[in-house]
Amino acid sequence: MELEVRLQRENLWLSINQIAALFERDRSVVSKHLRNVFKEGELEHSASSAKYAQVRSEGERQVSREIELYNLDAIISVGYRVSSKRGTQFRIWATRVLRDHLLRGYTFNQRRLKELNRAVELINETANRRDISGDEAKALLAIVGDYNHAVSIEISRPQNSLCFRSSTWHSCTSSNCSESCRSN
Repeated sequence: MELEVRLQRENLWLSINQIAALFERDRSVVSKHLRNVFKEGELEHSASSAKYAQVRSEGERQVSREIELYNLDAIISVGYRVSSKRGTQFRIWATRVLRDHLLRGYTFNQRRLKELNRAVELINETANRRDISGDEAKALLAIVGDYNHAVSIEISRPQNSLCFRSSTWHSCTSSNCSESCRSN
């Protein structure tokens, strides 16, 4: 399934039709859940929705229609209320992400980290091939290289944690992390 989403004001926005498609439910079901979300005070309607003008071609003329979009908070609220296979899949995914975040204390976007990892590798390779002037530039690249190493450890060994000790990133298991991160 592909949805065209709007990213604006540091948020993700979907129309009611898109939310219905996302959770494989009728538009009226999503509308009912959204009404209840706002009625019960879970979210404020004014903070969770916005009207946008959408220009479409109707015949040979361009028509502007106002469409109401709902932000990520509203989409998540519907996802926890809707009864469908896709809703269940969403809740399983959301619970896993939340659990991982609470246990690790952070959340990684694996795809973005791999992209960042590759970019930092290229910077590091360039620094090693060229004569870079200035101690500060070399120190900065060394920090970037160390960060790259830390990220690659985390991506390849998710059961490990990272700590910064003696100016270097170290990998540690959950059983020894607190102790090894405090030493030195």
